[in-house]
Amino acid sequence: MEKVIRKIVEDAGLRTRTIYVGGDLEIWPEDYEGWDSGLLEVTPYLVEIKFTSGSRVHLSKAQSDRARKEKEKYIVLVVENRDDLRDKLENIDESSITEEIVSNVIDSSYIIEEIYSKLGEMPNPDEIEPDIHGYWIKRKLWEDKNNILEWLKEKFGDGV
Repeated sequence: MEKVIRKIVEDAGLRTRTIYVGGDLEIWPEDYEGWDSGLLEVTPYLVEIKFTSGSRVHLSKAQSDRARKEKEKYIVLVVENRDDLRDKLENIDESSITEEIVSNVIDSSYIIEEIYSKLGEMPNPDEIEPDIHGYWIKRKLWEDKNNILEWLKEKFGDGV
């Protein structure tokens, strides 16, 4: 799944970097294009990718801690298993990613922004359910959200 998401982001002209604690990818603007030259530090978006066949996904304690730390720079990308997408993605490598697979992933993807604001002491039980190992994020929180390509265009411009 991460390989396909990386391809979508990089085909949009952005850079990615794999991370290993609290998220899956960082998204950076290509050569900081469009950023104010006076900006001393450019911070990437951190993306946690979740694939689901059900109506919820799980954020671990490390992921929820990272979301709280990074705030609006931390997003959760939920990809729902539609049209046997899981089977199509099994054992996929960069050379076998087709436009059909990319299109299916885009159409099945949802971006949850500002998840940190939902991880409080009393989360809305229709959206989030805490457990001993983190939080269950429910479909109500991601339904009707932007897909990955819409989100990239919104954040990085129509040239994406």
